[in-house]
Amino acid sequence: MIAGLALAALCLLGGMTVWAAPDNGGQGLLPIGDQFPTKLLFLTFTPEPVLALPAAKLDVSYQFSVANTIVNTQAAPLNGSPKITQAQVDAGLTGANFPATGFGIFMDMETSRHLLRVRYGLGAGVEVGLEQGWVSFGGGGLDASISQVEGAFHGMNPERAALDRNQFHYYVFHNGRALVATSAPVGNVPQDPVLSLKWNLTGGGELLPAISLKFAYKAPLDSAQSTARSLVSSGHDDVGYSLLVSKAIGKVVAHLQVGESQLSGTGSDYVSVLHHQFFGLEYRAGSRHSWIAQTSSQASAFNVGNVPGY
Repeated sequence: MIAGLALAALCLLGGMTVWAAPDNGGQGLLPIGDQFPTKLLFLTFTPEPVLALPAAKLDVSYQFSVANTIVNTQAAPLNGSPKITQAQVDAGLTGANFPATGFGIFMDMETSRHLLRVRYGLGAGVEVGLEQGWVSFGGGGLDASISQVEGAFHGMNPERAALDRNQFHYYVFHNGRALVATSAPVGNVPQDPVLSLKWNLTGGGELLPAISLKFAYKAPLDSAQSTARSLVSSGHDDVGYSLLVSKAIGKVVAHLQVGESQLSGTGSDYVSVLHHQFFGLEYRAGSRHSWIAQTSSQASAFNVGNVPGY
């Protein structure tokens, strides 16, 4: 009780500066999401501003992302399985190219994603949102450019150099079963829509940070999935939450966002909980301009401990 009264007195004496909001929200982190193909099946989070939109304000944004992915877990023979080379790919990959136990992955592909975001402020620090994405998988055309950049820094990916350019091959096997096995590109396949609600608990002040909670729900678009839809949707609903915190110290704003997605219908192939963490530092160069450095970390979707980063 004494501590509570002391805090109340401090707020009154300070003119409520503890709760007054300077610019703890800043411009916010850049909304750059994880484009790893398997993650697109599930509900994932992307960095975003911590503060909710003001009442009756509508924000509509469009984002186009391209990701180039090469993964070959059979680059070195594993459990007696042969190394996957271009000759193996040309002959057609089957379960014999992958280990009988555990995961075997071969991806050589480009992912293009259109994402439409709609956000609306309800007032009282509450914001609702809707996201709808469309995904294309194909060979693309970035392999040559990426190889040039890697070569300039003497960091050439040996797997990229050993494969033909601009191909599409997407194979994921688990315990001898094919989870994904296709070399047929797909274009503009709709993902499951994601509904969200963000609640700004406090805008912070001189001492306290701005804090918000976000809840999200991925609704399955249809129950009878086509082959193409199975590449971008688990066919099940997912729920998740994220805690967003930001604090301004002078012109620098620190951002931290952590949370998890609860995945359903994953069985033994994929994890049931997908964790994420985003951190960034923002330098306010002006009222509408910032320099931002940020990092993203998300757990593997595969239910195994020896396939790090995927």
